Amino acid sequence: MRGEYVTVISAAADTVDAYGDPVPGDGNRLTVMTLAPLTFRNSTESDARGRGGVVTGATVYLPTGTPITRADHVEARGVLYEVDGDVADWRSPSSSSRTGGLEVALRRAEG
Repeated sequence: MRGEYVTVISAAADTVDAYGDPVPGDGNRLTVMTLAPLTFRNSTESDARGRGGVVTGATVYLPTGTPITRADHVEARGVLYEVDGDVADWRSPSSSSRTGGLEVALRRAEG
């Protein structure tokens, strides 16, 4: 199993959109090698007016200690995703000194 490179884009400190969400692209950029390949999931959603959209989800696994929070964005394969929820910091159940890495859920909405 081989990983690939992704770029973590830190949220700018005081830049938010009309909904209060951090604006991507104004913060620091850090390219890191993932621990495992990206995994993807898709779903189609409709709003109350029947207008459809597509939400693309992905999961990326990063090394422990990678600076990333739920306010950040990740660029993977040339596509920009927002971090979807809290970052999971996995630990070995048999040893407190062994770390498993970070599991980061990603989300991108279109339409």
